[in-house]
Amino acid sequence: MAWTYLAIAIIVEVAATCGLKASEGLTNRGVTALIITGYVVSYVAMAQGLKAGLEVSVGYAIWSGAGTAAVAVIGALWFREPASWVKIVAIALIIAGVALLNLAPTSASAAARGPSTSITLHPAASLALADALNDLTSALHHMHQHSGVDDRRDEGTYRRQPTRVGLALGESRNRN
Repeated sequence: MAWTYLAIAIIVEVAATCGLKASEGLTNRGVTALIITGYVVSYVAMAQGLKAGLEVSVGYAIWSGAGTAAVAVIGALWFREPASWVKIVAIALIIAGVALLNLAPTSASAAARGPSTSITLHPAASLALADALNDLTSALHHMHQHSGVDDRRDEGTYRRQPTRVGLALGESRNRN
């Protein structure tokens, strides 16, 4: 049940964060009320996950990491924010960090034994992790393909060249 609470906390927090775009600087009262409610629900769900046995270090890292990665992907896909290789690598590093945290021993007996070089992962957790990484990799690939950015080497520097998406958004072919 702890993981269900964490999933709810992540989903609601991501929705509230994306709602900030529509709040017009928190001047739209209706949207602002939904955002505040979303953040409160997210924190309550996170607290319930911790109460149900989730470690705060792992729970918070997953919550913030998954939320950050999800908002970056949503920003590129829905809000047409630029997607660079730096963003893609950064998101991949967040995912790798979350994956490593999930591999860490979590029981008190494991902590009492001290540092260990072996990693135990339940089959269901490893399948879920593999599925999540696969889905996010696909989303990142899609995000970069449709970002409107095509970096090409030109005389030792990278220049942004217009692509079909960029041209559809009004970019000029003759940019310097």
